[in-house]
Amino acid sequence: MLGILSDLIEPHVVELRWADDYGQYHGGFRVKSDPRMVLGLSTSLVKMKTDTFKDAPEILKTYQSDVLYTPPSVWEEP
Repeated sequence: MLGILSDLIEPHVVELRWADDYGQYHGGFRVKSDPRMVLGLSTSLVKMKTDTFKDAPEILKTYQSDVLYTPPSVWEEP
């Protein structure tokens, strides 16, 4: 999944850098068309999230990974 996401966003972001957080990959990416805009993505394997999806077991049977997306927003330097 990480390779698919990377291929999709690489042409549109300033830099492609993922962080590995115990099997979940995530990052904040600056948009090339307006580097003040940052979007967030994360992905991980759903089979490692049995507690998260305990009320929706069909997700565990149907999907291998999940993707969380935060729409672009303006990054204000402190």
